[in-house]
Amino acid sequence: QEIETKMMAGASLGIDPVASVMGIDIIQGRVSLSAALVAAAIDSHPRYAIQVLRMDKQCCDIAFYSGDIGPQGSPFKGSWNPERKPWEGLKAEVNFRGIESFSLEDAKQAGLLSNNNWKKYPRAMLRSRAITEGQKAFAPALGGGVKAYTPEELGGEPHKDDLPPSAQA
Repeated sequence: QEIETKMMAGASLGIDPVASVMGIDIIQGRVSLSAALVAAAIDSHPRYAIQVLRMDKQCCDIAFYSGDIGPQGSPFKGSWNPERKPWEGLKAEVNFRGIESFSLEDAKQAGLLSNNNWKKYPRAMLRSRAITEGQKAFAPALGGGVKAYTPEELGGEPHKDDLPPSAQA
């Protein structure tokens, strides 16, 4: 029954059935998407794009863009240049939406640091939260306006797809 629920939830969001089964959890009756699944939805969408600006053990900053991104998925006229500001060098039909940051201090305030995955893989966990928080703030139409919640926002454990490959073995 859980597999059918995941597939139905994924279908309503335009997600492939296999990806739905692997990247969706149902926690307390609510749909929880892995951040990897949210990032893939953004990357494959012709009107949204993201750019990781900073990702270390203290913070992750991700820029969000919307507009006519196109099939290549880049909002920039050329390639990304970390020396310029994230709103510079954009294609004419692309809008800079904003930057979502999630820091270790944010995780501490949310009570997340007691989880072993947060202790072992802070970079990956910070990235996951920045992606899902940014989707809610800057790409709410993605997935028909359904908010993406990480499992720990709903009282669960971080999704295994959001951990580094070494942790998934």
